[in-house]
Amino acid sequence: MEIKDKGAGIYVANGSVINPNGHTFEIKYTGSANESGTGILYDSTATNTTDVDIVNTSSDKGIVGIYTTGGTLTNTGTIIDRSGKSYGIYSDGANVINSGTLTMGDKGKGVLSTGGDVTLTGTSVITVGGNEAIGVYTRGTGNLIKADTGSQMTIGNSSYGFINEGTGNTVISNATVSNVGDNTVFVFSKDAAGTVVNNSQLTSTGSKNYGLYSAGTVINNANINYGSGVGNVGIYSINGGTASNSGGASITVGASSVGNPNPSDNYYAIGMAAGYYGDASSPAYTGNILNSGTINVTGENSIGMYGTESGTTVTNNGVINLSASNTVGMYLDNGAYGINNGIIQSSGSGLKRIVGVVVKNGSTIENNGTIQINAEEAVGLAAKGNAAGRNIGIIKNYGTLNITGVGARDKVIPSEGQALGKDMGGVKIHAPVGASTATISVNGTPVIPELATTSAEEYKEMEVSTIGMYIDTSNRRFTRPITGLSELSSLRKADLIIGNEAAQNTTGKYIQVSPQILAPYNQMILTNPQIEKVEYLFRFIDLDGECCTKSDRRNNTKCLYGKNSIYRMGRSR
Repeated sequence: MEIKDKGAGIYVANGSVINPNGHTFEIKYTGSANESGTGILYDSTATNTTDVDIVNTSSDKGIVGIYTTGGTLTNTGTIIDRSGKSYGIYSDGANVINSGTLTMGDKGKGVLSTGGDVTLTGTSVITVGGNEAIGVYTRGTGNLIKADTGSQMTIGNSSYGFINEGTGNTVISNATVSNVGDNTVFVFSKDAAGTVVNNSQLTSTGSKNYGLYSAGTVINNANINYGSGVGNVGIYSINGGTASNSGGASITVGASSVGNPNPSDNYYAIGMAAGYYGDASSPAYTGNILNSGTINVTGENSIGMYGTESGTTVTNNGVINLSASNTVGMYLDNGAYGINNGIIQSSGSGLKRIVGVVVKNGSTIENNGTIQINAEEAVGLAAKGNAAGRNIGIIKNYGTLNITGVGARDKVIPSEGQALGKDMGGVKIHAPVGASTATISVNGTPVIPELATTSAEEYKEMEVSTIGMYIDTSNRRFTRPITGLSELSSLRKADLIIGNEAAQNTTGKYIQVSPQILAPYNQMILTNPQIEKVEYLFRFIDLDGECCTKSDRRNNTKCLYGKNSIYRMGRSR
């Protein structure tokens, strides 16, 4: 049947039924370029058993195989987009149950729902082409989008499995997903009140893919194997969302592409990422990621977990395996807060320049777990400042560091104003382009988060004259001083950064730091006679300096006193 502008081939009203009698219904659009049409229109609850072929000869907007406006539409037929840029099923408020086969071309949409639940049953098969095609796209409120066990989905290059642009929607996938190629996103959601639960194993044979790219709550219960290709990201938490990789689930990422003449061609592979630092066109935002499973970093220059911006949290309760040189377990930037309660470890032999955690530009790492690395020039915990070497990251080590190999160091902490190394300018995490078409606009297309990361230059030997150590004053948890300082023959000064935990636990105006807290640091100083000067940096005293120290005859610091003024900074010599 041939239709023109806004035409419908068959209009089915009040629960009527079409008997296809074994034939395929072909809808051919020959109307205006700026208009569209529909093959079959259902206005109420119905079951479609008719196979539909869509042929579009002139519409830039794309045409619709089945359009439904109310009740529940169940499709058991086969809908094929012969020309690209078409919609298999378009729901304007109706629930959709697909048990049939939807095969869509480039820029095609399997199911578009402006409201209503979408269910892909165990016999559902959706295949979409490339160039921003979408399997299921929803814009409703409070809807459930579910792919049952046995359902199948195949995604072409530069395309999406699911897009959720609604409010308070839940996306649950148990589908079997075919291997993806390049520039794909399995689930993209900008729904801050929404939930994504992924039970589908994801595998990539190409590059620059994202598994789950989402605001709101994300729970991943299945393996994501993106170890092939370069620049793949397993999970990315945006706009203040929280994403979790469950125990028993693994995320594997391969190599990054770095050092290209054009920095925009650099792409980093990351297991889990959170937050965006902001630029002239897009404001900064936070994210939160939690790993309770396993993250495997198998390619060079790649990262296990990455977070940026104050308010972003990065927590590892599981295992991060680093099996390639020049890799980082956790990278924190711009005030992000990281917690390692699990294990960050190297895996394999002949490795070089592996870093457990990089903490940069006012970020904080709290290590309660184990960092175990055996690699040449390995570093357990590396602190950095901003471009000027200021605002150095804070290291709180309550856990275990076991860093071995030629030139290996437990910690690297530059003094204020001393840059640790040179950043790689213009490095970006790649995101596919948005899903805009003539008739569907994906507002808030995913931004491309830029990432400053480590380079080999950061691990070259340097003359260190000053080192800083954070002291937790809560009297409940005790940080440990840096070990191995005897190897730093040029070290002359130690900054002891006295934390504000004591001030947060009392309303008293004057505070004394317990000698028990100071004891291991006194021992560290005594066993390193090259240290000629100790300076205390108080995070809880007035700037005009009401603070003092009391020492014994061996220059052990027995007591520290300060006037309580939380979050201010002072100095005592």
